[in-house]
Amino acid sequence: MNDVHQIVETAASQDGFKRWQLLRRLDGLFLYEEETFEREIYWVDEDGGERDVAAQSYWAPTHVSGLFDTRERARADAFGTLRWLGDTSTSFETNGS
Repeated sequence: MNDVHQIVETAASQDGFKRWQLLRRLDGLFLYEEETFEREIYWVDEDGGERDVAAQSYWAPTHVSGLFDTRERARADAFGTLRWLGDTSTSFETNGS
């Protein structure tokens, strides 16, 4: 994300492996992004054992939406596309916008 987006709403899955942001661009259009937590990746030696860490844990982008003219349309699309958002244990935060 960069400075041209304002975070309107965020959510995290109960297991902590998914997170979502509803964003508002400076031009007034909305979009959303999903990221998935990826664990450390290890180099594997010839015997199949894990050796050194090749990459630390990180958040990988797994979905970026198109643009929407309203917050409600972007949110509705997110709930239709990202099924975990509808889980009753999903935690939401709103940025007062």
